Amino acid sequence: DDTTINGVAGGVAAANSAAVGAGVVVNLMSATVRAQVSGSTLESSDGAATIEASANDDLTGVAIGGAFASTFALGGAVVVNTFSGTVEAQALAAASSQSLLGAAVRGKTGVTIKASDDTSISGVVGGVAASSNAAIGAGVVTNVMSGTVRAGTAGAVVGSTNGAVTIEASTNDDLVGVALGGSGAGEFAAGGAVVVNTFSGTIDARADAATNGSTSLGSTITGQAGVTIKATDDTTLNGTGGGLAAGGTAALGAGVVTNVMSGTVRAKVSGSTVTS
Repeated sequence: DDTTINGVAGGVAAANSAAVGAGVVVNLMSATVRAQVSGSTLESSDGAATIEASANDDLTGVAIGGAFASTFALGGAVVVNTFSGTVEAQALAAASSQSLLGAAVRGKTGVTIKASDDTSISGVVGGVAASSNAAIGAGVVTNVMSGTVRAGTAGAVVGSTNGAVTIEASTNDDLVGVALGGSGAGEFAAGGAVVVNTFSGTIDARADAATNGSTSLGSTITGQAGVTIKATDDTTLNGTGGGLAAGGTAALGAGVVTNVMSGTVRAKVSGSTVTS
């Protein structure tokens, strides 16, 4: 999956009395990327066998709002980027009635089962206002990302006679928010900027057993040159917010940045055999 979503908005207003200018961008995306061998065999007698799912998405929002008036001016800009997704690469047993039909993946020079997410989310906003009396300029960016990246086996036989076996789940996501709010007025001026970046996710690499009722079938992983089961998270959250205000009587400028990250990173072997 290599999707790109770009949104650009701008609003500028000018009036003798009061003016409001605003720009708003909302980008919403949800996706499932899946590569799977289920109850069947994937084999390469001369080379490597690979099951791979990847997401390399980009969401970008840019908004500008400006207002100019003699009595009151309000310039505002808002960007909201939301991404939720699932990326899975798996070799799984297939359930049938009360039984399980195992999967097999064999590669002479190696086997790779890999799920990766390299999504970027960016929001840039600017709100500017000027008035002889009162003016307010504000910018708000909200970036939200959630999802699951999973690579693994459940009830599968995976092996390489000459190479290594790698089961890997990884994320390398970036959330960037930049907001500026500025105003100038003869009496009262306020400039504010808010950036909120939120990430929550599960990154899971495992060799596991499959179950169907009372029936259980473990995985068998064999790599002549080694076996690696690996989960990594290299997500980055960056936020920059600035509020500027200049007023003849009173002025208020503020910038707030909030970065929140939560989730689970796990590499696990359960009910299965791993041999090198």
